Amino acid sequence: MWNSLHSSPLPNLEEKAVIITGCDTGFGNKLARQLDEKGVTVFACCLYGEGKNALKLRNECSNNLHIIQLDVTRDDEGFDPDTFRMKELLAVVNNAGIFLACEATITSNETYRRMLDVNTLGTVRVTKAFLPMLSESKGRIVVVESLAGITAVPFMTAYSMSKHALAAYTESLRREIFKFSVTLHTINPVAYDTRIADPDTISYNTYKEWNQASEDIKNLYGTEYLSKME
Repeated sequence: MWNSLHSSPLPNLEEKAVIITGCDTGFGNKLARQLDEKGVTVFACCLYGEGKNALKLRNECSNNLHIIQLDVTRDDEGFDPDTFRMKELLAVVNNAGIFLACEATITSNETYRRMLDVNTLGTVRVTKAFLPMLSESKGRIVVVESLAGITAVPFMTAYSMSKHALAAYTESLRREIFKFSVTLHTINPVAYDTRIADPDTISYNTYKEWNQASEDIKNLYGTEYLSKME
């Protein structure tokens, strides 16, 4: 079966533009580079537009790649459509996301809110902003989801919640935007070696959540809990 499946490269990529969120590191950064190599005009949205990763990306790519500073959690971020009208908008790739490995009860309420704000509502905000432009070009929305949005995973409760909510959003949205000739495509990567899965980062965040937990929760788990996690 696999031998009968072939890719169909899109023609005239040099006349197209793609917007990608979460380009500071990881999948977004790599995708921005690959599309730039193919001649696509890339709007690489980074949380830290003047950060070292964004500057490195800009310096190592062609003049067709443009760094856009974007915080997907801000309702007032504002999008000027004229900024992105250099070429026909082929796609918007919702890639920005954060991760945490921690037990549900230890995870702070603020972390739950932050996880949903970035991983779920971030995609909602970006999609709303660019859907009118995509309807003009009959483009596509790409959303990076996760297998954690299909099956809830212990120690990843907050992350799984945000990805389940995201999956519900995209499943409904896919049907709703069909009338605008805009398609929606989801990707479910797992266990890739990106910054989001860096062991040191995971360990740091686990200790941070533990330190913010109430004394009652710490007593429930016991003082030996962290040593068992190492």
